[in-house]
Amino acid sequence: MKQVKRLDEPESFFKDDKKIDFYKDLRDNNEKIRDRWNLPKYQSDLKKVLSDMSNGECVFCGKYVGTDNFDIDHYLPKEAFPYLSYSFENYLCTCEHCNENVKKTYYPKSLDNIKDKLGEQILVGKIEGIIPYSKKEVLERTKDRIIEPTLDNISQHIEFDPATCNYTIKDNSNIGKETNKMFFQHREMIDILQKISEQVFNMVKNKDSKKTVLGWSKICGYSFYIEKLYDFWAEFLSS
Repeated sequence: MKQVKRLDEPESFFKDDKKIDFYKDLRDNNEKIRDRWNLPKYQSDLKKVLSDMSNGECVFCGKYVGTDNFDIDHYLPKEAFPYLSYSFENYLCTCEHCNENVKKTYYPKSLDNIKDKLGEQILVGKIEGIIPYSKKEVLERTKDRIIEPTLDNISQHIEFDPATCNYTIKDNSNIGKETNKMFFQHREMIDILQKISEQVFNMVKNKDSKKTVLGWSKICGYSFYIEKLYDFWAEFLSS
């Protein structure tokens, strides 16, 4: 899992009075939250920025998803945190599998007592009862959650071990444990990483350059793992 730097939201994204109006008209006739982040007039710019943030890879598993073939994940899910539905700070680039089959509507239960009212600062005084959401303040005091890769220092919570293709937990981190359990301990992910490790081993053994090996990630993704595994096998085979 690699560190991701959050970029500025696109110019076309919802702002000011438009955003307030969207929140006031949050749900459709079936009480579903209107997925305005998927509207074509906003989606192109929004997806480009999110893709650029992660170099076209799912922020959780690392799979290559490109510039538009990915899900816009709400780190704090819209079902539980409706007044963060249109918060760019709450969006991440993920593959469909991680978003819909792994993470789903997971959220830290310690926020249960405020989840319905936690909302963007712009809504304070505009919608009754809104508790202003400061991402850094709220998440840094919340321990029963998964890593937010644009905020957390990942190395403080988990560390990838290229020898075993598993993660170790740093300093008994609860956040690291939750993240590891959700994304990296299941058989499918372990199999993917082991296959990548085998391929990288063969490429290093064949004396392919690091540039060539890393270039493979532009096709399949998993650049974080490919680089770690290259360094590991290069050192192993040279010893």
